[in-house]
Amino acid sequence: MKNIMNIYKRKDGRFEGRIPFGRDDNGNLKYRYLYSRNLTELKEKMLYAYTTSEKYSPVVGGKTLQINIAPF
Repeated sequence: MKNIMNIYKRKDGRFEGRIPFGRDDNGNLKYRYLYSRNLTELKEKMLYAYTTSEKYSPVVGGKTLQINIAPF
């Protein structure tokens, strides 16, 4: 699984965290940005925001995704 949490240290000394929280009408990921001066606090905020947000929608661009598995 890919790492879903991206954390950067900004020039002003704060940490910036980015988590995906859904998709737009074109199917592109939408991100939520969180900030904190403390790295541990930021990680806690990000984990809470990610676990409480709705997961990705199966509807992309107005169409429902469907996986067809053919028998071998």
